[in-house]
Amino acid sequence: MNNKKKDKYWGEIPLPDGLEARLEKSLDIHIAKSRKISLRRTLYKVSGIAAAILLCIGITFYQNPSGTTTDTYKDPQEAALVASEALAFLSSNLNIGMEQVSDAQKDIQEVNEILNNQLK
Repeated sequence: MNNKKKDKYWGEIPLPDGLEARLEKSLDIHIAKSRKISLRRTLYKVSGIAAAILLCIGITFYQNPSGTTTDTYKDPQEAALVASEALAFLSSNLNIGMEQVSDAQKDIQEVNEILNNQLK
């Protein structure tokens, strides 16, 4: 920036000697630090993702090392009975949850109607 432009923006305020050089040096240091921080954050994210993937693979091989599964029930009728009881339990809990969602949806519709009436 030439002196005429400096005078235009700053008027007659004298600037200390070396101010521009100190500001540039300070900005260069700040930019270098921010690059180091962003590189460090990226490395943390990548290493975290890699660790999670390795953990999942390890758990999978630990739980089923031979690749074969075993039956938990010897009698198929007993297994079917337990499975039907589990499905009935799941169904009853799902129905309870759906009733709650339905009730909440009715409440939301009532609130929307009230708001629409007030905003008109």
